[in-house]
Amino acid sequence: MHHHPIRRFTSIIVPQPPSPLLELNNTVKDLVSKGLYNGALHLYKEQLHPSPLSLTASILPSIIKASAYAQNKHVGLQLHCVVLKSGADAKPVLSNSLISMYAKFSDVECARKLFDDMPVRDEITWSSMVNGFIRNGYFVESLEMFKEMYARGFEAKPGLIASVVSTCVKTGDFGLGREIHGLVVVNELMEEESVFLSTALVDLYLRCQCHDSLMAFRVFERMRERNEVSWTAMISGCVANQNYGIALDGFRAMQGEGIKPNRVTLVAMLPLCTGLGCIGHGKEIHGYAFRHGFDSDIFMDVGGVHGCIVKASLVFDLFIGNSLLNMYAKCGCLTDSSNVFEEMSVRDNFSWSTIIGAYGLHGYGEEALQLFHEMQERGGEPDSITFLAILSACNHWKVKDACDVVSTMPMNPSMKIWSSLVSACKLHGRLEVAEALAHWLVKLEPENNANHTMLRMVYAESGNWLVPLRKYMTVKGLRKSYWYSRIELENQVADDLIQAMDGKFSKALGSISAFLEAATGGVSDVL
Repeated sequence: MHHHPIRRFTSIIVPQPPSPLLELNNTVKDLVSKGLYNGALHLYKEQLHPSPLSLTASILPSIIKASAYAQNKHVGLQLHCVVLKSGADAKPVLSNSLISMYAKFSDVECARKLFDDMPVRDEITWSSMVNGFIRNGYFVESLEMFKEMYARGFEAKPGLIASVVSTCVKTGDFGLGREIHGLVVVNELMEEESVFLSTALVDLYLRCQCHDSLMAFRVFERMRERNEVSWTAMISGCVANQNYGIALDGFRAMQGEGIKPNRVTLVAMLPLCTGLGCIGHGKEIHGYAFRHGFDSDIFMDVGGVHGCIVKASLVFDLFIGNSLLNMYAKCGCLTDSSNVFEEMSVRDNFSWSTIIGAYGLHGYGEEALQLFHEMQERGGEPDSITFLAILSACNHWKVKDACDVVSTMPMNPSMKIWSSLVSACKLHGRLEVAEALAHWLVKLEPENNANHTMLRMVYAESGNWLVPLRKYMTVKGLRKSYWYSRIELENQVADDLIQAMDGKFSKALGSISAFLEAATGGVSDVL
């Protein structure tokens, strides 16, 4: 009896229904790939955990990954036991998954032990351990392991290299960062993940001690694609190096390319306006923040469950509010600074210290003191910065209140606080107190020329010029520090250095000094 050939062929190719276990494994993998880690763990507990031997080597990495991202250490330890009992720990793919899991649990010691015990390591093993060190703040160890990884002939993916370059910025290891850049160029790795890697290199060249802006600009210009992160890295680096004009041009060019600045970009830009004292640029950025919904929302209800959800998104709003507050305060716009403070739904110590200092700077000492008390009534705990702000405010108001503030401080007053108190005493004619404090400061820090200058000025106020002190400062090589003033003219900022000049101006100043000395008998000591 002969079977029909077509019928026989059909019977061979009829697909068999997948086993329930295979379907379950596929479902778990699908959940993990979509980031539904808790769902995958729930399925594991309900159907797979009762018979752990049913866990295949192909499904274990997915379950281990789910436990790591869900921060479920209990399940993670169970899975480690399953791997050991099944004898599958010799497989690099499972050991690599366990190393990553323990690193995400912040258990670097267990991760390193697994790494050391592995008889065979691959590129993923080394990358997992380097990433684990970086994730948990072991920056020096991560760089050492990265070097060893390459010494043993393993190559890293661009994503890992970007993380290592960022670590070089954190540790200040600019030399290694340049070496890695050379490695990237030789191996033509920039083409694969140019945005992340190039952004890390831009940050490296702008933030390390060399401040190699030219190289940073070259890397930035060669980027095929730029996003808000790469633009923010360039802008914040320029601001940090006080290249304010380039940073401002970059901020505008970023928008010209259709890329919207985010909260981090705005926070990076605001110190530019503070540094320049140029309120026009600050209002430009404030306006952008307002139009795009980055301002603090005074109508935001932070009570109940909804409040708990909203609070998670308030972090950057607090940063934006503080940055605007600081900018307006330093630019002399007390009204704008006060308005921003009132609109902030969340305030921290920096917020209170800044607004207190702003009121004090403008001579509103009583209002500053009221804000200081209001801060305490609302549960705020003043720190040294807050005390310095209120003390500076008292300099413009009452010495007694300044002394009371210092005497009630919960921490030891810093040198800045004592110096501020001396200035308050001198300003309000309490010269005997100022003299005693100034003498004490000189004894504490005899090499600090500012203390000697302060003491000399206290004596000058009392009519005692104390020429020997000036000679002592000359012998010690102590000189009064030079200061810069910045003047804004039509949104352009010019620097003016207040220091001894060369040439004709210096000679003219000397002539004026000699004339005053001859006319008044020693007033030139003030100069």
